[in-house]
Formats: sequence, C-alpha cells, structure tokens
Amino acid sequence: MDFFEKPITEDEKAIAEVLEKMNNAVRLKNVDILESIVSDNAQIAIFDKNWQPICVNKKSYLEHMKAIMPEIIKFDYKDALIRVVSDTTAEVTCSRLLIFSDPMRNMLHGRYFKFQKENEEWHLTKADYIGS
Repeated sequence: MDFFEKPITEDEKAIAEVLEKMNNAVRLKNVDILESIVSDNAQIAIFDKNWQPICVNKKSYLEHMKAIMPEIIKFDYKDALIRVVSDTTAEVTCSRLLIFSDPMRNMLHGRYFKFQKENEEWHLTKADYIGS
C-alpha cells in the first residue's frame, strides 16, 4: 500500500491503519477483520456476477468477500489520498489492484471510501467505484 500524500495528522494515521487492516484482511483471507472495521450501516459497492457495480449492505459485502477471498492472489491500494472532512468524517480515494487466480477477473480501478468516527474509532461507511 502506498499513499499519494503521507498521512500526517492523528486522524489521517488512524484511517491509514484501517486501510492497512482492510488490506491485511484480504491477504489473510480473514472476514472477521473486515467485519470489525465496516460500520453496521455501511453501503459498499461490489461487482455482481455480470460485472455491474451494485451497492450492498455489510452482511452481503462480507458474504461476497468470503466467497471471493480464496481466489485472490494479490490485493493492494495505490496512491491513497486521505482527506479528513470533519472531526467525525473522512474520505479516501485510491486505486485498487485485484489479481485473481483466474486472470480474466483481474481488476485495477478507482475506489472511493467514506469513513465515520464511531465510538472514537474510524469505520468504513461507504465504498464506491470511481468512474463506474
């Protein structure tokens, strides 16, 4: 994982840690880590079986990730840019690289994340694709 701008503030560093946890969760194929950082009310964009982006809730997102994690060979965020909007809201844009065991499924695309501070911890509340 690399950053477009190095996280400087405490909130930026905390959000960077959440992004690292997301990376590690996929690398370790550990849905429990993802569950701990995704807000209960989150809306996450994923690609359906027809390669169309759809928005799903936390439960559906975790089920989706559990199903595809065994097929992921490489997962990485590039050029992450963290912007703290307020004391409780932040936004991140980045590129996401996904390499699957089936090369026909490989992806590189822009990603937008919104984070909320809940009980003094940052949680993912929204994820979307940039340009989809």
